[in-house]
Amino acid sequence: MDDDEKINMQMGNFVHKFLQQLSTGGKGGRDNWETLFEELWESDENAEVRDIDGINIYKQNAKILLKEIYADELESGERLVFADNAISCEEKFSGTIAGCYKITGRSDRLARISGRTEVIDFKYSTKKAKFNIPTRTTVLGRFREKGILHPAAQLVIYQHFIEGLEGARFYFLKESSKDRDMVFPPEQSTDANELMTAIKERLDAIIGGSELVPDHNSPECEFCQFQALCGREAYYKASRGNN
Repeated sequence: MDDDEKINMQMGNFVHKFLQQLSTGGKGGRDNWETLFEELWESDENAEVRDIDGINIYKQNAKILLKEIYADELESGERLVFADNAISCEEKFSGTIAGCYKITGRSDRLARISGRTEVIDFKYSTKKAKFNIPTRTTVLGRFREKGILHPAAQLVIYQHFIEGLEGARFYFLKESSKDRDMVFPPEQSTDANELMTAIKERLDAIIGGSELVPDHNSPECEFCQFQALCGREAYYKASRGNN
């Protein structure tokens, strides 16, 4: 990743920590969130992030985003981020995919929304095209057809392994008010068991193969830490250009 991407990743981690503390009863209440933001920023645990060259502008941008969200929620009267609806944050879960592969993880926030228990996954980004929910097929159907897991498979996995969930959504913190909240259609989760089986079968095929074949066409390829091992051509060109 380039420097901008690295700093954005660090700011995303910080904002996630801030949202966790905010939803679990931050000092002064949610309407005094700026005080909590500054206290967390100046805390010892944030020293390494705080000392990154050039990060202050990213910090200010994060505060501007949060101010916009706070103002929008006050105006609409519907609070989702600056709300007291949290059941838990960073909830650990674990399970077994189709009785074979162990999976562990954490959810950003479990909350009561409109009388339902839902999981909210915060994204410190805009809503990229890859997040658009397929309308003519399901996450499972797309996986079977193209061999690619849609990002929303993450929400299916949450609902499959966390007991009592009745809904799921992504929340894109860098989007405008009308595009921030992306509710996952409940019908997309009805074939969760089949999706787990399909993932298990794919893992079986990968593990049973003679070698791991790189997918250089994957949009995630450029962020992989193992490009030097797989022979990705663009990696060596970039390396020569930096030396």
